[in-house]
Amino acid sequence: MADTAEAKLVEVVEYSLRNFLFPNALFLAERLHANAASEESLALVATCHLQSGRPNKAYSLLKSSRIPLSPGTKYLFATCCFKLGHLKEAEEVLRPTARNPTPNGAAGCHLLAQVYRCVATIQDANLMFHCRRLNQKGQAIEYFRKSLELNPFLWCSYEALCELGVDEDAKAFFGGADVLSTASASLRSQTLPHEQASPLLLNDSTPSQPLR
Repeated sequence: MADTAEAKLVEVVEYSLRNFLFPNALFLAERLHANAASEESLALVATCHLQSGRPNKAYSLLKSSRIPLSPGTKYLFATCCFKLGHLKEAEEVLRPTARNPTPNGAAGCHLLAQVYRCVATIQDANLMFHCRRLNQKGQAIEYFRKSLELNPFLWCSYEALCELGVDEDAKAFFGGADVLSTASASLRSQTLPHEQASPLLLNDSTPSQPLR
């Protein structure tokens, strides 16, 4: 979003999200998307819906869009699928292929592991038919481990491994001297499109200048 006015609008939307002003964020994000539709604006609107507690709205928006989705937005879509219980669809989006890794790095691997963990406890016939070839618990363990290798700050993945009965030494993931540098490099590659366009999500100040 190179246009200055659009960039300022993104800043105000992100400010609103940080301060839990969800109706304001959604209104402005929808105006932005209506005036200059792009993948970044699409992801921003979907994020507003998701953070407002409406994953169904975000899911419908992303699923019906004809705009090609980047890995970050695919992760956003998979998150919506998971929250709505569409586990088969979430797995299809997140599962790596020979050409494409799991979307959004460590976070994507953690979400895929959660999908497999849930699948292992579900008795739905259609879902089990799709996943009968898989060792769901084994797949979950594999991707929880991979998420920790990519980002050792994901304590939630380590906790999940413990709950699955895996005997892992925490030092294997959290004790190395290079943990900070490894995790920082990983986090830089794991952002949504509108976050890549604007680094202001980490800034809690008010927008620097009014929109013109």
